[in-house]
Amino acid sequence: MSSSLQTPVRACSETVFSARGAVAAARLVICDPTSLWAEAVEAVVLKHTAWQVACITTRVEVAVVAAAACAVHAVLFDIRDDSPRAVAELVDRFRCAKPGIELILLTRHTGVRILRSAIEAGVSACIQKSEPVAVLEEALRAVCTGEGYRSPSVVKLLAAAQIRGRPTKVPTAVRLVTTDCQLRTSTGSHRRLRDADVSNSAEN
Repeated sequence: MSSSLQTPVRACSETVFSARGAVAAARLVICDPTSLWAEAVEAVVLKHTAWQVACITTRVEVAVVAAAACAVHAVLFDIRDDSPRAVAELVDRFRCAKPGIELILLTRHTGVRILRSAIEAGVSACIQKSEPVAVLEEALRAVCTGEGYRSPSVVKLLAAAQIRGRPTKVPTAVRLVTTDCQLRTSTGSHRRLRDADVSNSAEN
């Protein structure tokens, strides 16, 4: 394919699947803000998978038109800005143009908010650009069979964020000190526990 992106849409053919669900001639639109990335992804897809590339472009509006006009099974895309709202809106645009189309986010962004936003918006697969070619191959196979896919890097980022968001469990001895350092007597006054009393309470 020429390096020029001025003619975005090629002749389209029907997407074909074998009886076992493997791709025979599934068609893909590639949309990336950087032309070098778009062309590199196209080269990888054509070399390592059975997918055909119907269109590569750096322009979202071209990708939306191509997805709607061609017999395209999926759109593989990235966005320029690290904006959760932007990725959700783009997913909506693709889905409005062609309901049921599979969407694959292949992104350089590592922010958890944008990854969560993409998943919540309904992308079929979510991959980091830093991952091996085999991950992209696996994602395309999963999408072909109607399965969702989260790459190892994406899974780790989301898991790490979930762990950071959990409340920290306070050790028992610390809870004893913070809650029992003062005991209310029947007269309403307070007496402070000695260190030895706190230690004995922790042991019990």
